[in-house]
Amino acid sequence: MQRKSRNKIVALATALAVVGQPAVQWAATTPVLAQDEIVITCTGCEASATDIFVNESHRLAEAFNAAYAGRYRIEYVPFAGVNDQTQFQPYLKRLAANDQLPDLFVTAGYVIRDLGKSGRLVDWTPELEADPAWSDSFFEDAWMSLRDEAGSTWGIPRYRNSIGIFYNTDLFSKAGIDGFPTTWDELLTAAAKLKESGVIPMAQDSAWISQLWWSNLIGVQPGGPEFLAGGILEGGFAEDPIVVTATERLKQLFTDGYVNPDAFSGDFFAADTLFTTEKAAILANGPWEIPCCINGETANPGLYDRVGYSIAPDSGVIAVSGEGSFASGARTDATREAVTAFMKFMTTKEQALAGYQAVGGGWPFRFEMTPEDEALIDPVTLAFMQAAAEADSAYVHALQVTPAGFLDAFQNNWPAYVQGAMSTQEFLAALSDAATAGS
Repeated sequence: MQRKSRNKIVALATALAVVGQPAVQWAATTPVLAQDEIVITCTGCEASATDIFVNESHRLAEAFNAAYAGRYRIEYVPFAGVNDQTQFQPYLKRLAANDQLPDLFVTAGYVIRDLGKSGRLVDWTPELEADPAWSDSFFEDAWMSLRDEAGSTWGIPRYRNSIGIFYNTDLFSKAGIDGFPTTWDELLTAAAKLKESGVIPMAQDSAWISQLWWSNLIGVQPGGPEFLAGGILEGGFAEDPIVVTATERLKQLFTDGYVNPDAFSGDFFAADTLFTTEKAAILANGPWEIPCCINGETANPGLYDRVGYSIAPDSGVIAVSGEGSFASGARTDATREAVTAFMKFMTTKEQALAGYQAVGGGWPFRFEMTPEDEALIDPVTLAFMQAAAEADSAYVHALQVTPAGFLDAFQNNWPAYVQGAMSTQEFLAALSDAATAGS
């Protein structure tokens, strides 16, 4: 998949939610009266007839306006290219250069962190330090794409998304496999049994799906989460035993015949179809796979009832944060006060669950889930959330932090590597060059 498509896919993922954590209350959600109304502007909060994520931001803004009627109000400043970074990122940079950023805008975390260099964004560190209940409620990795090396926090995350591995429980049972493998060795044993039973063990594409597996194989190793969080941008992959091990393990799935014959196509949907028509038993993807595909019109009838969703073997899970974060160019104490109220309103349990229902997006902070809350979550996804909360390792996806050309380098060189035309060192050198491009 190309990066634009991947960003949309990643944005649909649902978050890891910790069940049973103490509830945190930090914001009022009822109307508050005041003598003087403070008006703030937002780009990315306008109504949209076509983009569900922009429309969800609009719903959130409208709910804020209703809750704080008479005290704070958001006015909308639309931009047609709000969800196209080739348009929105340079537009924001022009506004920052002229100190004309809106009081609120929503975009990817890496864009926000880059804009922080302009000196025109609100640094949220003081507000977070002043409200420990609020700041301590967030998952620590939710800040990864929003904080810089100096410790400034340039935005507040709206989502924390996670990605697991789907498997067909019926195909597993027919192959004599009881449950999803919990270790790499068990996965290889299960793959062999699935292949012998006459099905494709796992759907692969040499792009998005294969990158998910590569990230999992790195992240479950000691030091792997740290590599994915930043070390990946330093290159030197061929000399890193963590990366070498992960890469050679992924290659083994291909060379041992545990993947589909067209696994080099880079076509996610071709691989996905193999899973939804029950020709393949395993598929790595986010929980959006359920509404879009498992319950889709082209899937085998009743597939949902034959599907499980698991964390990765060796107890790891990909946790992606920063997509769809809010930042601020507020220039007065009054507008900063209003924006702070919005940020705290956004990060409440009520709005988190409303956002999940609207777009399937999860939340970057902990809260206690009641049985009524759990009833709002898809049962397969909820079981995954509960398992993910106990995973030994949580780590980001490699594609979240690498340059746009990294996926292309992986996809273009992977066939040659698997087929023996490149050594592990040569393949990883090509990836290193792509990861460090522009640094």
